[in-house]
Amino acid sequence: MSALPPRENRVLQAADALKGLILSGSVAGVLPGERELSRRLGVGRVTVGSALQMLEQEGVIAPSEPGRRRRVLKGGELGGAKVELPAGTRRKTVVVLCSLALSELSAYERLNHNRLGSLCSDAGIRLRHRALELAHYKRPHHRLQEFVRQNPADLYILQLTTSQPQLWFQAERIPAMVAGTPHPSVDLPFVDVDQRALGVHAASMLERLGHRRVALLYPEAEHQGMRRFHEGMTQSHTRMDVVLGRQNDSADSIVRVLPELFEAKDRPSALILPRMPYLLSALTVLPSLGLRVPQDVSLLCLVHDRMFEYARPTIAGYQIPEGSLARGLFQLAVRMLTHPSTATHGRALIMPDYVAGGSLVACSW
Repeated sequence: MSALPPRENRVLQAADALKGLILSGSVAGVLPGERELSRRLGVGRVTVGSALQMLEQEGVIAPSEPGRRRRVLKGGELGGAKVELPAGTRRKTVVVLCSLALSELSAYERLNHNRLGSLCSDAGIRLRHRALELAHYKRPHHRLQEFVRQNPADLYILQLTTSQPQLWFQAERIPAMVAGTPHPSVDLPFVDVDQRALGVHAASMLERLGHRRVALLYPEAEHQGMRRFHEGMTQSHTRMDVVLGRQNDSADSIVRVLPELFEAKDRPSALILPRMPYLLSALTVLPSLGLRVPQDVSLLCLVHDRMFEYARPTIAGYQIPEGSLARGLFQLAVRMLTHPSTATHGRALIMPDYVAGGSLVACSW
């Protein structure tokens, strides 16, 4: 493993590097000792110790035991045990503030919402989904005030939101958490896939397969999760170029940007697709450009669906362990409802599992 370059937040980067190793399978069972980790990462043992404490809090590794090395927990598990609310906190209300109506969410997002609803119902918590589109408001403060007045709750979960509502809830000190990665200037509790660790893993894997120029379909709109994924890729010490294909999340923009990427003289040998709809566009556009998957272009999707098994070639991607996202949101919500003073800076980062597929192969040119 390469040593980490100098950086302001050494603890966070060391934790991200360790999670990348765990995700890739390079480290399993038990972790090496702190002295060995310090040598590999090129940081001091104090930094390593702080990074290990961070991973322990996130449920990635087990607590330390005298005379024993730390164990790696099963990827994505955030405790797993059913959480019982104290009797005095039952009948709380949690409102999910989302930019999309429930019917507009993806099948996976709806399934996650249903699982979260079941967990809340079992614990006596009322869960409500409310759509609020704020994209056309330059200063949505009055709209948010009206929303909170019309939808009173003990806790708000902000899903698919930009920085403005996150900053507003933070400034107003209204109990809120983010389903996803918050804006860098926002210090709200959150639950998300560990996008930075995914970026490290994806870059390392693609480089091992000989890919030196890779395209990433990147949203034009603000998206903190993709920003962290891109950071993970570019800070993973590979010699690989990452080309951003910027698109506005519409089919037309993806159909436009793919020829721009792959008709270039130095075209990429692999394409990373953040969402399943992007994959469908790629599978139709690339053949029209005379490019075969995977002979001419490898594909890696950052989500995985069982329907990928019916594609030929099968699609390589990342799969979130079943129920882990809903469980992470529920457990953090319970902490905020029962111990608000200690949960204000809580976070849970979920590590997906890599699912191999025939769409990702070694670069042959």
